[in-house]
Amino acid sequence: MGDLFVSRIHWVWRRLHRDLQVSELRVLVLAVAIAVTAVTSVGFFTDRVGRAMTLRSAEVMAADLVLRSRSLISTDYVTKAKTLGLDVAELREFPSVIVVGEDMTLLVSVKAASSAYPLRGALTIADQPEGESYLPRSGPVAGTAWGDARLWAQSQLSRGATITLGRLDLTLKQVIKREPDRGQFLFDLAAPRLLIGLQDLAATGLVTEASRVRYRLLLAGDVQALDTYRRWFKSQQAEGLTEGIEIEGVGDERPALQSALDRAASYLGLASLSAVIIAGAAIALAAKLYARRQTDVAAVMRALGASQSILLQEFLLGLMLMACVGTLIGLALGYLGQGGLGYLAGRALTVELPSPSVRPVLAGLISGLLMTLGFGLAPIAALRKVSVMRLIRRESSALTTSSVSLTLMAIAATTGLVFWQARDGVLAMWVLAVMIVLVLGLVGGGWLFFAGLRKIRFGPSATRYVLSSLGRRSGIAILQLCAFGAGIMALLLLMVIRVDLLDSWSTSISPQAPNHFAINIQPPQRVAFESALETANLASQGLFPMVRGRWAKHNGRRVDHAAFSSPRAQRLASREFNLSIAEALPEGNTITRGSWFSPAKGRAGEWSVEEGLAQALGIGLGDVLTFRIAGEEVSGSVTSLRRVAWDSFQVNFFVIASPGLLVDRPTTYIGSFTLPPERGAVLASLIRQFPGVTVFDVGMLLEQVQDIIDQVSLVVQYVFVFTLLAGITVLIAAVQVGAQDRLTEMAILRALGAGRRRLEWGLLLEFLILGSMAGLLAAFFAVLAGHILAREVFDLPFQPGMAVWLVGVGGGALGIGLVGLVAIRSVLRNPPLTRLQWIQN
Repeated sequence: MGDLFVSRIHWVWRRLHRDLQVSELRVLVLAVAIAVTAVTSVGFFTDRVGRAMTLRSAEVMAADLVLRSRSLISTDYVTKAKTLGLDVAELREFPSVIVVGEDMTLLVSVKAASSAYPLRGALTIADQPEGESYLPRSGPVAGTAWGDARLWAQSQLSRGATITLGRLDLTLKQVIKREPDRGQFLFDLAAPRLLIGLQDLAATGLVTEASRVRYRLLLAGDVQALDTYRRWFKSQQAEGLTEGIEIEGVGDERPALQSALDRAASYLGLASLSAVIIAGAAIALAAKLYARRQTDVAAVMRALGASQSILLQEFLLGLMLMACVGTLIGLALGYLGQGGLGYLAGRALTVELPSPSVRPVLAGLISGLLMTLGFGLAPIAALRKVSVMRLIRRESSALTTSSVSLTLMAIAATTGLVFWQARDGVLAMWVLAVMIVLVLGLVGGGWLFFAGLRKIRFGPSATRYVLSSLGRRSGIAILQLCAFGAGIMALLLLMVIRVDLLDSWSTSISPQAPNHFAINIQPPQRVAFESALETANLASQGLFPMVRGRWAKHNGRRVDHAAFSSPRAQRLASREFNLSIAEALPEGNTITRGSWFSPAKGRAGEWSVEEGLAQALGIGLGDVLTFRIAGEEVSGSVTSLRRVAWDSFQVNFFVIASPGLLVDRPTTYIGSFTLPPERGAVLASLIRQFPGVTVFDVGMLLEQVQDIIDQVSLVVQYVFVFTLLAGITVLIAAVQVGAQDRLTEMAILRALGAGRRRLEWGLLLEFLILGSMAGLLAAFFAVLAGHILAREVFDLPFQPGMAVWLVGVGGGALGIGLVGLVAIRSVLRNPPLTRLQWIQN
């Protein structure tokens, strides 16, 4: 049995090796190679850049993983991390007061860090508040402290001055210019930062068993080691050994940053999908060409007694062998391609890209085999039904492929690949929906268009002949139209991403986006504070009421935060919420379920909840939430869920109350404003005028989100270039469909006296018509897809320009016209007798 299988493979391979001398099988191998190259290159590239972006994003935590606790973290967690080869740094953070001189005190946020801090990102310092920043070789040495610019400004000290922290005198040495993980806690932003070495902490005498200290264990290292550590921590958690310790990854507690990272992942996933769409179209066309080429071989095998099952096995085995060859070529080319792209991207992004992982290799292997089966099995399966009478009658149309089976196989393959590549269910569903509508639109529009061409009876004779020829070959023409349209639409969609959607995302982070927040504004200070902002010409969206409340009951039942399974849900359930009051839906908020507050209900209790919070805590429409505010309980029903644009950096709230619900409750106000870096004196004046108001800076977080947008923009540009090359290959493959009939027709016309230039013009006109029609339909569906994705996936405004239509129609006509003419005009250089003799043989 084994020898028989080996001999069969040997025979199939010899036949395939012979068939490689003709173009059809080479097109199939090339199509698979290009498909795998596209998927693998994009996979390698996006995997490396995505992991680099994750590393960059880890700067906001100064680590890849962070363990947090209100009590000292056991050394077991440090030992496990070091055993896995992870880098470790320890932090202690707490509020305290420093003594400056004889009678001045200043409230500060103290951070005591080990020498390895930070593990990710850069801590930059300067010798003077206005001096140039640089990277330190290590943290503060024993007996010294570093302070941020606000500490230096408020204390009015000079370098080398002595400050007292607890029982320890410290020398103020450096100015902290950039602290990667600043803002992990609200108080970190509200109070000036004082950084000391962990070795000095005990000497201050400030940390006792009763002290309110936050402990952090920072971890960084190899992805596999980090995953192993996560699994180990979860196993400890399942056994109840991690009480009071929380583990966090990138963006877990930063809604603005997590929103930016999620959107970036969607952009990269959509960019990869464009390559998958083009690859599928190329393989479908190549498989159809190969199957058509093998009809005579199949008929001979049937005449020699081969059964349908043997035919299917032989040709399917041949198809998979060619798929393996093309896949291996594609993997090699993909690896080489990503190396060049990675080098250019690494320089442009000013980051070192991680080494390629094995995941894109597996993705390429599976993609090549899955796409070959999905798009090639139907035409190959049709070979088993070839009749022996084909050899006798010389039938050219004996090969029939069920359009239903071809469509179902293609849809199944596309569905699997789209969900796999997108890694986002919502994005995948919308892309699939658009692709189904695209195919139906191309088939329906093509059928109507070509049916109309058959009825045209006016114009020059050459033009009428071309139009009638398209009408006669409407089946092949519609298939070409679908291939052209899918390829052009994928390119246009990527262009929409690269230009329109990314521009919308970038402009959503306005240059005037707030970079400072002010809290604890008392009601009597509201008007004066707004007036001070206006006098200082600081852009602001106004002040918003804020009421502090703790979630007490859910549908009448006491909330037990320990009952929630995820650590994030436990933290959210146990936190004290900042509740707000609003009559109108705030800017940057979108109702996803339910409806906004109804004025007719007057003082009736209503809540509007952010959808992410609702999902984490199991809150639904109609649920009754009770918050404890200043010792009293306030209840209301949830009437709407909102999507919040966290990366807009406006004032946003998880929970908003209807106007009548929080009357006479203790209220303060919160506001945001934009302060240019060079106007630091204005901030100092504002703080002196309102000493009870706390102002904190989020400029660093704003900068990090903008960096992510810039990185994604650059990545998508590189992916666009590569996908464009894949698109050209699809056009060449599509031109080959029906090429034999067209070449035969051209040879006959030349034998009857038709001139070469006239035939060239006819070919060019035919492909111009196909290209412009495909480009028009592709542009329409690309704009439609852009609108849907902008609204449903990216939550962005979308205003497509005329460039999509011009590139779609003009580029489709010219590109397909030139590619088609170059691919087929070679026959016109040969004597018609040569072609006719080839047909006879």
